[in-house]
Amino acid sequence: MSRGMEPAGGPPDLVVVGGGLAGCEAAWQAAQRGLRVLLLEMRPLVFTPAHHTDGLAELVCSNSLGSDALENASGLLKEEMRRMGSLIMACADRSRVPAGKALAVDRREFSALVTHTLCTHPLIRVRREEVTVIPPEPAVLATGGLSDPRVTYWEPEKWVAKLRPATTSGKPVMLKINMDAGHGGASGRFEFLKEIALDYAFAVWAVEKGWEA
Repeated sequence: MSRGMEPAGGPPDLVVVGGGLAGCEAAWQAAQRGLRVLLLEMRPLVFTPAHHTDGLAELVCSNSLGSDALENASGLLKEEMRRMGSLIMACADRSRVPAGKALAVDRREFSALVTHTLCTHPLIRVRREEVTVIPPEPAVLATGGLSDPRVTYWEPEKWVAKLRPATTSGKPVMLKINMDAGHGGASGRFEFLKEIALDYAFAVWAVEKGWEA
């Protein structure tokens, strides 16, 4: 697995922990807006029972991303993501396989496209390591799953509790625990899109507020 180039201009402006769908999209959107991004992914050093490769954005439950029809919320959200320059949607469209009105992909091709795009982006560095402590970045969005057997839900809660009193800049340290998710994130036809939307909205909000540096 190749690594991306060292982000140009010095240390990263943004650290993204986790190379899943949401993490990859957040890293891409930030880099496309000129931020130097460090993306940390624990695989292949540490695997979960659901993962089988070291590729970024590996789909572990289903190769279907849900309906692509504009008549429903799932399809409409996908189209909005396309118009916003979504990496996930671009790679999904390129690796699409027949599935009626649903958007289904070839899992390996999809993951390979995302991995290659991020690892060759001049403003993104992909580093393979397990993160056991959240670094005290200027603006932090900590997420977790209630039923996560590897990173139990109280771990991000403890990290946030420690980080908040240590932050002197006044920049936010926020916490979101998904009450219906495990280690792989939200499941369902378009529940995972809500997680991507949350990360994307937080990144854009931080940039608009000038909290990325």
